[in-house]
Amino acid sequence: MVGSFLQVALIDDDVVREMVIPIFFDMLECEFYSSPHRDICRFANEMIVQLDCLVDEDRGGQQFKAQLHRIMMDR
Repeated sequence: MVGSFLQVALIDDDVVREMVIPIFFDMLECEFYSSPHRDICRFANEMIVQLDCLVDEDRGGQQFKAQLHRIMMDR
């Protein structure tokens, strides 16, 4: 599921990114609270692998990186 949201977040549209990127935080939070050991490793690994593949395909860029960082740090 992470890959689908990442593909949408990597669309070069600031408004779409502003709406989709917070979903990653919500997914991370859900994973944390639903895990008996409060473990987010599975989600984090999936996100890193998916993002790595998409970046290798030259998707995203500085604007995505800046927005992702800003939004995730603000939450």
